[in-house]
Amino acid sequence: MLLLTGVRPGELRFSKPEQFDLDNQVWTIPAGEIKQSKRLVNAGHVIPDYVIPLSRQAVNDELT
Repeated sequence: MLLLTGVRPGELRFSKPEQFDLDNQVWTIPAGEIKQSKRLVNAGHVIPDYVIPLSRQAVNDELT
């Protein structure tokens, strides 16, 4: 999954099942959990969530 999405290892390791929408093939990581955005969110800036499109291979890997 790491190679199929290009995210940081920690973002994948600490991901939660509710972040994955397998029907629409997307993974949404809240901005406050992204390493580069965490400081800005904590300072009160509005940063959009990080939406990662999931390939067919990533969805199949997630289901197995």
